[in-house]
Parts: sequence; structure tokens; C-alpha cells
Amino acid sequence: MAPYVVIALILLSIFCFHLLVGVIGVLRGPGTLRLLVLALVCLAGLFCGRRDLPLAFLAVAFMINFDCIIYLAGSWQTYTLGLDNGLLDSVWLPVMAGLLAFFRPALLLVPGIAIQWSKVALAGKIGGGISGNSDYIIVPDLAVLIAVFSAIYSSFQLLRLVIPHRWPVNMAGDRPALHSYFIGCVVAMAGIHLSNYFYSGWEKLFLLNAAPWTRVLENPTYLLAVHTQDFGFLTTPTVLGLSDDFYALLMIVNVPLNVAVLVAQLMAVGVLLSPRASTLLTIFYDLMHLAIFALTAIFFWKWVVLNAGFVLAFDTIRRHSPVVPKPVLLTGCVLVIAAPLLSFSITRLAWFDTPGVNDVHIEAITQAGETVRVPSNFFLNDSIGVAQQRFAGAFHGYLPTATRGTTGNAEVLHRLQQDCVAAASAWDLPAGAHDRIERLLVSHHAAAIALSADGSGRFAYDLYPHHIWSSPWGFGPFAALDLRTVSSYVPVVEGRCVTVEPDGRVVRTPVGISRHEFPVSAR
Repeated sequence: MAPYVVIALILLSIFCFHLLVGVIGVLRGPGTLRLLVLALVCLAGLFCGRRDLPLAFLAVAFMINFDCIIYLAGSWQTYTLGLDNGLLDSVWLPVMAGLLAFFRPALLLVPGIAIQWSKVALAGKIGGGISGNSDYIIVPDLAVLIAVFSAIYSSFQLLRLVIPHRWPVNMAGDRPALHSYFIGCVVAMAGIHLSNYFYSGWEKLFLLNAAPWTRVLENPTYLLAVHTQDFGFLTTPTVLGLSDDFYALLMIVNVPLNVAVLVAQLMAVGVLLSPRASTLLTIFYDLMHLAIFALTAIFFWKWVVLNAGFVLAFDTIRRHSPVVPKPVLLTGCVLVIAAPLLSFSITRLAWFDTPGVNDVHIEAITQAGETVRVPSNFFLNDSIGVAQQRFAGAFHGYLPTATRGTTGNAEVLHRLQQDCVAAASAWDLPAGAHDRIERLLVSHHAAAIALSADGSGRFAYDLYPHHIWSSPWGFGPFAALDLRTVSSYVPVVEGRCVTVEPDGRVVRTPVGISRHEFPVSAR
């Protein structure tokens, strides 16, 4: 198939995706028109089966499908579409569709949409707004896009049958032509996913009141590991009980690691021109994600799996496929830049890490007066909002920083580095946050009691596809607690300044603490 035909069909598919997501809003929740359109796309794509597709395309599709199935099956405790229908609200319906999608990739649309719609429904229950899609970002988008790619291919075949014409390519019988189209789809999906890395690097160059090199040369990235350990998350220092020497080592390698990450992220814009370079860079990204998990408990496991699919795809293309035409590869590079403009969910992960942190967490008080700290994992689908300290909406605390002591402003970084304690100010919980927190705590406590169906007042909250993991071994008192004895929950905001000495010794200076108690019904 001529490169211009491949590119035209890919651009047509992406335009259809934009209509589905950006105009019709299929990711915003159920609706009659949305269901009808999605059903038509899925049905059209069913004519495209596994045997029709090249291995490189299947590698990516299967990994996306694996992400969706594991995420849905793992979240069975909280899954709902808010339809008040036992069958339609069952998580096992989209899981079954996902299993069938290994044979008919267009069915990937069902589990991909189900993940997003469940998040919307759950957020609506507590009225606190959606907690964000950073725990699965781009996965539902690519699931929908795969269905669109399959539907466009099937529609092209049908059009040839209905309208006899001398078409530029016989996609039904020309195996190389079919192969060229779906290899082009792999390149397009890779470009869209790589956009997440590129824009995360690009944003690091243009943080507020900073020069392009400020983030690389001056950001104390190691502080994120310190704050994470203090919060009780699952990190290597927490599990292994590493000494101060470990933080001293992180300080030594701080700038080289900052440089390596930034360069690797910016390379995403042109790496698709070489399948071999794409393979190596994607492997680096997965190693980076594993290192981030080890140090910060932030686990992009969906991206690790997805990247593994792209590594297999790139390697297959390099070893077993004809040379991909340069115009197709250039189209992938353009999509790295253009993806945010085409209704794809693209994240921009860029900030400064500061010594000033507001430790926002929740404690439980029992009827006997015992106080224990609550792990973020306890909150299941809302665990990411609690772990990112956004469960009450966006607010700071005694220090002018956001989640885990981060800021997007270089002036705030420098002010806290010069005199962190002096930067603290009086603070109290905003009045508007009170109702949101109460809805979250009361509704989740009731749900947790219902999940402890064995009569113990406990349930396995660690067995959930969390994005950020609190340490399963760090909250023993709460794990042993009978939830029926909890009388109230207390959101705590504790401001403190953290300094890491050259020998790795950590000095913590409290600057303020705020506590607000929310009673719940004990059963």
C-alpha cells in the first residue's frame, strides 16, 4: 500500500476518534447517543480478526487489553456504572468482552470505556469531582482508537464491495497492503503514547520563573523519596530499612539522573524514525518507571505493560517487516506533538521538589479512643486522590506547596531552600472542603463495612490496582482494626520542613498541624 494511503487512513481514524471523544464525549459517561455510536464502531470493527493482523499490532493491542482486564478485575470491589442494573453494572461483563478482544481487537473498546465510565460514576457518588485519570491515562484512549482502526479497515473492505471501483489497493486480498496499514497504526499509537513523555520533558523546560536548565541543575529530586517514605508509602528505603547512606547516594546522582530523564523524554519527539532506537528508548522508560516505583511508590504499571507491547512491536517491525516508509514514521513523530490537540489524554509531569511539605493524611479514632493512621490503599478507587492529597480538592497547607512538597514555581523552590520555616503561614481547612471530605469519609466507611462480609470488620484493601501504594507492612494497627469500632475519621495536615545533610541524615522541623474530626456511624 502506498504510504499516502496509509497516512490518509490513519488520519481519518484519528479524526473519527476526535469526533467520538472531543465532540460526542464518549469518555464522559453513558448516554444514548454515545452507546449507539460506540456500538456501531465496535460492530464495524468485528470484521477484523486476530488472524488478519500483523504481530506488531497484536502485541500492542494485547498489552492494552491486559491492562484493561487486570484493572477491571482488580477493582471488582468498587466497580459500577451507576446504572442500577445488576447485569450491566457487573464488572465481569467488560472483563468477558476483554477476553474476547484477544480474538477480535475491536472489542477492546468495551473494557476501555468501562474503566473510564466507572471512574465517572464513582466520582459522582460522593460529589467530589473525578479524582483524575492519571492512574490509567492513555489506556482507554488507545483502546477506543484500536476499535476505530479496525472499523476503518472493515469499512474500507465493505466500501469496495458496495461500490465497484478501481481502488488504489485491495485490502481484502493484498496481505502486504493490510500489513502496511496496521504497521502504520502501530506507529501512530506509539506517537500518541510518546507524547506523554515528550510533554513531560518539554514542560520541565518552561516551569514558572525558571530558566530551561533550572529543573535539571537545581531540583532536589531526592526529596521526593524522603517525603514518600515519611508518608508511609511502599518504597525501597521503607521495605529494606536503608540507612542515611542511601540518601547521600541519591544526592550525588541527583543531577545526572535529572539530565538523563529530561534527555530521554525530549528524545520521544523524533525517536520513531528508528525502530531500533524506539526499542531502546522504550526499554529505558520502563526501567525509569520501575525505579520511580521503588523510590516513590508511584507505579505506572499500565505504562510498563504498554511499553512492553511497543518494545515487542518495534522489535518485530525491525526484524520481520519491510522497511516502514519514512512518511509514515514522520506522521508518528508529528502525532507526538499534535496528540493533545486531537482529544487524547496527555499528561505533563513536571514540577520542582521542595523541602517544604504538607503531610496530608487521615487517622481513624475508635470507640475506645485509640487513634491509628489510615493507609491510602484503604480508599480503593479514591486511593490515588488520598495519596496525592487531593481528596478535599486542591489545597495546600502551612507551606506553599502541593502534593509531596511539589511546586511549579522556581521562586517558591528558592524561598523554601533559603528559609523554609519562615515561609510557613497560618492555615485552616477551607470551608468548601468540609462537605467534600465528609461525603468521602462517610460513604467510604459504609462501603468498607459492606465489603467486610465475613463479619471481621476487615477487608483486603491492598488487593487493588492502586497507582500509588501505601506500605502493606507499615499500617499494622489499622489492618488489625475492626472497622465497626471506628467512630470518626480525622484528616490531618502537618506542615514540616525537611533537610537532607550531605551525609544523608534527614532533619525534620514541624511548622504546624491541623486536625478536623468527622464522625461516622459505627456498626
